[in-house]
Amino acid sequence: MDAELGEERGSLISSASESENNGLVGGKKNAASPLSLADIFDEACPHYIAMGMTYDEYWRGDPWAVRAYRQAYKAKREAASFDAWLHGMYVRDAIASCFTDKKNPYKYPEKPYELFEDIRKTDSERPKPKTAEEREVEKSDMAFNAYMTAWMSHINKKFARKEGKEDGGRTGN
Repeated sequence: MDAELGEERGSLISSASESENNGLVGGKKNAASPLSLADIFDEACPHYIAMGMTYDEYWRGDPWAVRAYRQAYKAKREAASFDAWLHGMYVRDAIASCFTDKKNPYKYPEKPYELFEDIRKTDSERPKPKTAEEREVEKSDMAFNAYMTAWMSHINKKFARKEGKEDGGRTGN
């Protein structure tokens, strides 16, 4: 929102001011005539009123309140976007559950998605942070798994090449 208002202010400053000489300089329209600060504030006022700020708050209130309103408006928009996304997930699940077969069974969720499960859990139910030793063991397990996967891939390629040579280059026959 800050960027949008900044761009808007920039366009307001660079656009012609209709309040001063109707934007005419020497009988021609001057696209570079700057707006006054009052014009910029006048132009921004409806945007902040749409965000929920009152006219009095905008003109007579704390000048830092506009930032708070902008941030609150942005948070509301993000929440609305998340809600729309969540509704889309439920619609997707509903449609997917209509087009299932034996090979690809899909059921509509029986309960709502757990969005903030850590908030609802008690302290005893929350996962405990891992100790340094547990993290090291997990890291070595991952490294071992990666090594074994690479080694098995290498061995499989060797066998594939060997099988190709033994049957005259015809594999899969």
